[in-house]
Amino acid sequence: MPFSVDRIDHDANIGITVLADSPEELFRGATEGMLEILLDSSKIESRTIRIVSKASKKIDLLLVGFLNEILDLVLLDGFAARGINIGEFTDDFIVAEVSGQKNLPEYSVLHEIKAVTCHQLEIKKDEKETYSTRIIFDL
Repeated sequence: MPFSVDRIDHDANIGITVLADSPEELFRGATEGMLEILLDSSKIESRTIRIVSKASKKIDLLLVGFLNEILDLVLLDGFAARGINIGEFTDDFIVAEVSGQKNLPEYSVLHEIKAVTCHQLEIKKDEKETYSTRIIFDL
């Protein structure tokens, strides 16, 4: 199991829980889970690669910052993100290739996510070496 993602209801927001075998897969699962909420991938082609990097002193803040970087890439730059390939990864730094196309196709945005929040955010590792997190998105 590389990772699994489940949606959760949270007041007027939306969230996901992610389970993964490693921190890298947790980040990949969180990114793909957010993109599934944000965009209709059936309308997006993987023609272009954009590089996204983020540094932070804590891994949970690294996750939030990284997801917000990708959110900015989509909503501010108009890049239609479809997939992710993580390159360099440590507990305080990540570099990833985000694939997609330069312009958001018409009607491809499913939900307008304003921000990735720190609300109830925590990255856990259980006795079976499975990583988990819960992420709430501000709509």
